[in-house]
Amino acid sequence: MQPELATLAKNGEKPFFTIWTFFDCYVFILVNYCVLEAFSKYKSVVVE
Repeated sequence: MQPELATLAKNGEKPFFTIWTFFDCYVFILVNYCVLEAFSKYKSVVVE
């Protein structure tokens, strides 16, 4: 977790913190999905 986000949470910015955490998770999952897609395509090319 990033320090500035932890500071925001301590300051009582709970709604913002929750939205930001959700957004962070969404981006993280999206990036992982893209990487896995690219990797599986690369793997299938190597196998053929």
